Amino acid sequence: MIKNIALLICMITSCAYSQEVIYFNKSWKLTTKDSAAFYRECKKEEKGYTCTFYNVKGQKHSMGHYRNLEPEVIDGDFIYYNNKGKVSSKTHYVNNTRNGYDITYSKNQKIYCIRKYADGKLVDTVTSFYPNGILKRYDFYKQGKFVSGKMFDKKGGEISYYPMEEAGGFVGGNAAMAKFIQTNLIYPEEARNKGIEGKVYLKFMIDKKGRIKKIKVEKSVHPLLDKAAVEVLKKMPPWNPAKAEGKPWNCYYAIPISFKLN
Repeated sequence: MIKNIALLICMITSCAYSQEVIYFNKSWKLTTKDSAAFYRECKKEEKGYTCTFYNVKGQKHSMGHYRNLEPEVIDGDFIYYNNKGKVSSKTHYVNNTRNGYDITYSKNQKIYCIRKYADGKLVDTVTSFYPNGILKRYDFYKQGKFVSGKMFDKKGGEISYYPMEEAGGFVGGNAAMAKFIQTNLIYPEEARNKGIEGKVYLKFMIDKKGRIKKIKVEKSVHPLLDKAAVEVLKKMPPWNPAKAEGKPWNCYYAIPISFKLN
C-alpha cells in the first residue's frame, strides 16, 4: 500500500512538472498538430521552465530557459541546433533581450564568431575565426554602433576590411522605396467604393541576386488590398542583397503597405 501511495505521489509530481505540447507552423505561429512544422515541450523547474523545440520529425531545433510562459519571458541561455543535431549557436537573454555573449559555431563545432550584447545592443569587440581557429576579423562596437574593425588572412597578416554583415535593401533607401510604392500602388476601385482601408503587412525574401521571392501576406486587411499590395511588391526593381562576409546572402524582410482613403 505504501509503495502504491509513493508511486501515486511520484506520478502527480511528474504531471505537475509537465506542460502541454504546443504546435507551430513554418512561420512559427500557433497551429494544430495536423498542420505543424514544429512543436514545443516545456519542463517546470524551481525557477521557470526549460523549453525544447523540435521539428515534426522529432529532431531538436532549439532549447532555452523561460522565466514565465504566460506571457513568455526568455531569461537565460538559448541554444540552437543544426540539422546534424550539433550546437550552432548559444545566446544569453535577460527579460527577452540579448545580454551577454552570443557564440556561433562552425559545422565542425569550432567557434566561428563571438558577439557581446548589452540590453540588445552590440558592445565591445566582435571576433570571428577561420575554420582552423585563426583570427579572421574583429569589429569594435559601442552601444550598438560600429566604431572600427580589422581583417586578417589565414597567416595573420592584415588585409582590406569589409563589413561582416550588410543588411541590404531597396536601392536608394527607404525614402526611394516609399516613393516607388506611392507611384505604383493601385488602390482597387471596389475597395474604395466599399470604404476599405488599412495596412497590409508583407513578408518576402531577397535572394542573392536581389530578386524578390516568396512573398507572403503576414497580416491581411481584405483580399482586394492584399492582392494590390503583393502586385506593387512584384513591380519593384531588384534590391541590394544582404551580404555576409562580403558575399550575397538570402535574407527575409517585412514591410507594411498602407491604403488610406482621403
